[in-house]
Amino acid sequence: WNSSPSHITGTVQGTNGGAWTAELTNELAATNRSAAYTLLIPPGDGAPTNSPGGDGYALITNHLGIINVTGALADGTVFGQNIAESKSSRLAFYATPYVSGGLTNGGLLLGWLDLSGGAPTGRLTWIRPPAVAGLFTNGFTNTVTVQGSVWRDPASGTIDLRLPFEKLNISGAFLTAPLVFPVAIDTNYDHLMVFAGGPTNSLTSSINPKNGLLKITFGNGNGTNTTSGTGAILQNNSLGGGYFITGTNAGAISLQPNP
Repeated sequence: WNSSPSHITGTVQGTNGGAWTAELTNELAATNRSAAYTLLIPPGDGAPTNSPGGDGYALITNHLGIINVTGALADGTVFGQNIAESKSSRLAFYATPYVSGGLTNGGLLLGWLDLSGGAPTGRLTWIRPPAVAGLFTNGFTNTVTVQGSVWRDPASGTIDLRLPFEKLNISGAFLTAPLVFPVAIDTNYDHLMVFAGGPTNSLTSSINPKNGLLKITFGNGNGTNTTSGTGAILQNNSLGGGYFITGTNAGAISLQPNP
């Protein structure tokens, strides 16, 4: 191993003929930073057939270097983590979201996120193990590049959240064609206003101004049945994303300006 006052590296090697080697990195923790972020975890290469086609999300709060992460993957599996930020502004992202429900093992969500640029960047490896029943029973492995933004509570008066959204696109799963709603964020920052000219399907929504969590419920065209989805807004990117789950598949939510 190699060391310095703030950084230690090393390796772990398998005993069976050295068949595998894993690198280890350890850094001193930061103690003087506070911020909040939203993060979208995009679909993998197998989407939407062999893995979810929507975006997972994470809500990240850093209080004096202690980071709390909560979120959900686009197959509906929730995860969480508490960890210290390193002095080099990196976050060792790790979760084992699959601990029950007929799965053969815990799977994982793993990677380094860089917070030094003011928004989380990096790549995550997402492994869902095979399942006895439910969605994506064959399992999958995705390596995805995340997209993130700093989050500032608009209700505090520090930022105006009336971003130039023009459309909410809901697609996949049971929908034979995308539902595209013309929308904008309400001046109270807590939901989407829906304008004329969109689908006749019902749409309700909520935005948590404290952390950027987006929730929607839309009519699926079959009587009064409705479907719920969730995601997050990237404040600095004028974008949002998320997913919705049905009994047999998963769909995508996308919030963005018109080109």
